[in-house]
This record gives sequence, structure tokens and C-alpha cells, in this order.
Amino acid sequence: MRDGWNGLDLGKALAAETVKINQAMPLGMSLIQVTDQSVNIRSAVDEFMVKFFVALLVVMVACFVSMGWRVGVVVAAAVPLTLAVVFVVMEALGKNFDRSTLGSLILALGLLVDDAIIATEMMVVKMEEGYDRVKASAYAWSHTAAPMLAGTLVTAVGFVPNGFAQSTAGEYTSNMFWIVGIALIASWVVAGTVFVVAVLGMGLVKKQFFPTSDRPEVLVEVQLPYGSSIEQTAAATAKIETWLKNQQEVKIVTAYIGQGPPRFYLAMAPELPDPSFAKLVVLTDSQQARDVLKLRLRAAAASGLAPEARVRVTQLVFGPYSPYPVAWRVMGPILPGCGRSQTRWKRCYRPVR
Repeated sequence: MRDGWNGLDLGKALAAETVKINQAMPLGMSLIQVTDQSVNIRSAVDEFMVKFFVALLVVMVACFVSMGWRVGVVVAAAVPLTLAVVFVVMEALGKNFDRSTLGSLILALGLLVDDAIIATEMMVVKMEEGYDRVKASAYAWSHTAAPMLAGTLVTAVGFVPNGFAQSTAGEYTSNMFWIVGIALIASWVVAGTVFVVAVLGMGLVKKQFFPTSDRPEVLVEVQLPYGSSIEQTAAATAKIETWLKNQQEVKIVTAYIGQGPPRFYLAMAPELPDPSFAKLVVLTDSQQARDVLKLRLRAAAASGLAPEARVRVTQLVFGPYSPYPVAWRVMGPILPGCGRSQTRWKRCYRPVR
């Protein structure tokens, strides 16, 4: 897909083209999609919309109960107006509406109404003290604008490393700084009033730099001893394919023998050609089905599903690709009198008992 194009439009165009191709295919042959990125895009957008309306509903109910319906309407209107400003600025800056952008907006949703609450509450207080509406609104602006802007800038500065990181991690998270910063500046938020609860709640939050993906694919790596023929690799892979096709969670199984699959996902590094290696991409119906299948397949592999191979079951993750979460190197002391040449290196180590 070209830069700046809509992934949902591409999905619709591909679906229509698939129908045309299938109509011209010989009897008994059909073309099916192994993976559809537009489904994941639609799921992410729908998730954002649900969180948006839930956040808006919570804010409106809280404001109606505590400050009355007139104040509640004013505060609730701040959220869509602020998001409208964010979308206009994103369009002007050429920022795409992608998963990182959605995550940033979800992150900022809870902060978008703080400025409206502070300003409106200040106006209500001053009107109760005898100020008329114009003087109360002027007082609220002159006494809260600068502190709210300072708080907004401090919060936005916290995302500066994401915005300017020259690394693979920065490639994924750079939009967090720009989108959160734009949203907070547009709404002038100070988020210090729920500070104590947030600090206490952080103890319950799992610490993970890049979370696992919510995509429904399961990845299966099949590694035979180096030097094995591709026929042996194909035979071991066929055992796993046969097992997978009998599982109710499985929709499509695609096997790549002798190398890894093409890079259909950004946070993924295709494996180089190797006759002793194969990789299967298994498409399931949902995240729940993916997790159930993953655990069952791991148990089957441990029980000898393909004993001649090392079978590793994983899933896609967000962030830079890492083949293994933990890796270590085992080394021992060098015997006296041994050199460091490659020809004598192995003979000079004591065996590890």
C-alpha cells in the first residue's frame, strides 16, 4: 500500500478483486486471504470508539451529578471539540491515523476534560461569590490559563524521548509524543488531581515495554538439526500441519518450508533460507482462540508431536523484533598457557559439569 492511503479502503478493494479472481479460477481452485490487515485496523478503530464513548459517558455522569446538567454539557462538549482540533492538526502535519495514534488518543482521553472542569468550576465559584458571568469567565481564564498550560507542557515533555528517539523503538512510539502533546495542548490539561490514586494503582499495572499483539495469528517455528535436508523438514512440518487441521480454533494454516514467511507485519524479521527450518502461520478466530491453541500446541510439542525437531510456538508482538525474550552466553575459565586463537579455543576450556 502506498504511504498515506487508507488500509480499510485497501481491504475492500482486495476483497472485491479476490471475488473477481475466484470467478475466473478453474473448478476446484480458489484464492483465499491468509491474513487481512484491514480487519485488524477496523478492530483497533472500534476499540478506540468504545473507549471514547465510555470515557465521555463517565465524564458526563460525573459532571451531571456533581455540578448540574448545564456544566456537564459544557464539559462533555470539550472532548469531541478537542479531538476535532487534534484531527485537523494531524492532517496538517501529515500524521497517519494508525495504532500508535489510537493508543496515544486513548492515553489522552482521561485528560481531555480537566481544563474544562477547572475553568467551569472556577466560573461557578466566582458566580456564587457575586460575580456576573462575564467577570467570572474572565477571572477563570486569567487565573487558570497559565497554570494549566504549564502543566500541559510538563506532561508533554515526558514523551519527548519517544518523539525524537533514533532507534527501532522510536519508529513505533514517535507518534506518542506528537499526538499526546497536541491533545494536551489543545485541551490545556492539568492531571495532578488524581495523582495519589494513579501512584497507588501503578502497583497493579504489569510492566512490559512492548505488549503482545492482539492479532489472532499463532506462529510455529520448526527447527531440525542444522544440515538436515529440506525433505526431512517438510516431513516434520507435515505432522504439525495435520495436527493443526484437526483443531477447531484453526481457520487457515500456511507453512513456509526452508525459510520464514514474507514480512507481513512490521515488527517481524523474516528468517533467511535454511533447509532445516520451517515456519507456520496459523490464523484463528479471536485472541481467546489464539491463546487456547497456543497452550495446547505447546503441550502437544512437549509430548512428542514432532520429536525430530525443536518446535517453538509464539505470537506477534508490538515493537522491535526479538527472537527470544531471554538469551545467555555460557563461558568458562581459560586454562593456563592457552592462547586465544580459534584453533585452540575449544580445547582450552574446561568442560562444564
